[in-house]
Amino acid sequence: MEKQENRPLDDKTLKKLTALVIDIHSKKKDEFKALRRDRRLHNTKLLLIHYKELCQSCNDAIYSATQLSIEQDYFDINDLLTDDNRDLFIQSVKDSAVRTLIMVAHVQSMLQTYKKACELSMRSEDMRRYRVIEALHLADETLTPIQIAKNENVELRTIYRDMNEAYNTLSIYFFGIDGLDR
Repeated sequence: MEKQENRPLDDKTLKKLTALVIDIHSKKKDEFKALRRDRRLHNTKLLLIHYKELCQSCNDAIYSATQLSIEQDYFDINDLLTDDNRDLFIQSVKDSAVRTLIMVAHVQSMLQTYKKACELSMRSEDMRRYRVIEALHLADETLTPIQIAKNENVELRTIYRDMNEAYNTLSIYFFGIDGLDR
């Protein structure tokens, strides 16, 4: 096998390669943006789907012995933990509870902001979109999209469009500038 010598690229080849690399980089950047946007939208839906459970978790989280109602529970849990991981486990539970509490408080605040924006809007579909989110995720007894369509006297497809519009708007409220489709 002959050894090939390295020759410098001519200007034409170099320009083609540069354009190709820029094009590939641009496409990858767009794919990454779309993936991030999809993830935020997915996270918005997950926050709403699990909203009531997250609220309940905030209310019921136990990460300190002073929160136990029965001292025996503390000793049973304490016996299961080794000295090495006892503080780490309790701190981890506490950190998770605090993060959940902050996120739930943020979601509650943004839902109120979204509701006010819908109320101030002169468009009836904006208020309907809030009612759809409320009926699907926030009400004590949630409804299905079919039930909501019947209650709102609109087609089922309208409810799904309202859901998508509300999720997109709420992504912006929940995640700020990162929720924008840039």
